Amino acid sequence: MSSSSGADFSADFWEQAWQGDLGEASMRSLPPHPRVVEEVSDLPPGTALDVGCGAGAEVLALAQAGWTAIGVDISAQALHHAAQRAEAAGLTEQVSWRVADATTWEPEQRYDLVLSCYAHAPMPQEEFYERLSDWVAPGGHLVLIGHRHHHDDRPEEASTTADRAAARFSPEVWETVTAEEHIRTLQKPDGTSVPLHDVIVHLRRRSPSNQCSDS
Repeated sequence: MSSSSGADFSADFWEQAWQGDLGEASMRSLPPHPRVVEEVSDLPPGTALDVGCGAGAEVLALAQAGWTAIGVDISAQALHHAAQRAEAAGLTEQVSWRVADATTWEPEQRYDLVLSCYAHAPMPQEEFYERLSDWVAPGGHLVLIGHRHHHDDRPEEASTTADRAAARFSPEVWETVTAEEHIRTLQKPDGTSVPLHDVIVHLRRRSPSNQCSDS
């Protein structure tokens, strides 16, 4: 996916972004997304994979809640910030980091929780989400938080809706826990605020014995 006007979400794009203002903001300890914390609060801790983890706020929150958490990002600079934050929080033993392109990388295992929070790849957003779903273990959870963009500088394929994203997953295989949209205000480190139209989709992969059947 590419766009003649706006981000193409390539490795070079993200590396440059994290070396600039985005990297500086990450070092001021932006908190984890509140809906990530809310959606996983009732889940028993297990193995977690955060794809497109950026500076690692959600990975660290999962580790603090007892999860064995791995953060994957295409940007080595982002993970440099993440590792520094983990060290400052005393969580280096509970987390690990992997530089990888999630459009081609394949994990060695499935996870109890796969998370994507504001992660964009050079492919349509719903296709990206379907790819991540293959990494969820039976009985595990997939938590997706995306944008419903209204900006000219973002490719149309980077935007999604809760209904559109959830519809990509068969009810025979997936139980929909949450499919909602909310507008929230994010306070930036420089003191300014920005409204964000969040798309929140939380699904649970059914265990084989619990999958729906027409028979």
